[in-house]
Amino acid sequence: MPTRRLPNSTATVIRTLITARDAWKQFPNNRLITAAHWAKLDDANPQSFLSRLLKEAGDVPNALATQAPLTSAFTQALDRLTLFVSHFHQVYDLGVDRGVFTAGGRAHYDRDVTASALPDLSSITAVLEAASKIAPGEAARKAAEGATHVPMALPSAAEVATAHADAAAKRAAAEAAKLNTDTQQGELAALYPEAAEG
Repeated sequence: MPTRRLPNSTATVIRTLITARDAWKQFPNNRLITAAHWAKLDDANPQSFLSRLLKEAGDVPNALATQAPLTSAFTQALDRLTLFVSHFHQVYDLGVDRGVFTAGGRAHYDRDVTASALPDLSSITAVLEAASKIAPGEAARKAAEGATHVPMALPSAAEVATAHADAAAKRAAAEAAKLNTDTQQGELAALYPEAAEG
């Protein structure tokens, strides 16, 4: 028994609907679809199903094109921030070993005073949280140590704060773009059942 394979992707659905639309226009005396079906395919009507489907199908790649560079920029900023946070604590720990800094000073950065490992930097949240404690921690250490205070360098707390602000801003932009992409994909997906009904 012969069977008909139905379109199984957005691209094939669109191709099928465009073929039906074009056939309606090209063969006015031999139409295989009804006027009701034509109303869904009428490209002169921006509210027809096909017009809405084409718009939503175009919105998804546009959203992805906007999202991709923002996500890449955030990834690079996060990698840089992770490096800064790691180096800050490594340099501080080396300073403790040399007697330049005190082990107790680690507490200002929300670390255990006997810490033998770096803070957890295994996730976005962990990196941003660790970074957010450095500038206030450095200020608190300066206030506590007074005249004996030796500021951290390579990187300084200010450099970490700048990298943190940059990463946080780029994260917000990337997340907003992802939300827009998810919205566009959802709007396209919502039209798909109507296309399958034919």
